Amino acid sequence: MNRFLIGLSYLLVLNFELALFLMGGVYASKYLNEHLQQSFDWVIVTVPISVLLCCYVVYRYLVFVVKNDRKKAKHD
Repeated sequence: MNRFLIGLSYLLVLNFELALFLMGGVYASKYLNEHLQQSFDWVIVTVPISVLLCCYVVYRYLVFVVKNDRKKAKHD
């Protein structure tokens, strides 16, 4: 598989992961609202954690891209 298709597949997986994390945060808040009655809404807790997790995943993807680019530059 050439490098373009590998990079494209990683980008598609990244989009799926980001959507999965955000939806997971919303559904986790709904579950916690039903089972753990608190004076606040659990969306306030779960969605920011999901957003931070998404930022971390994007950061790791960018580090991967930069490392591969440097490795490619060394071989050329």
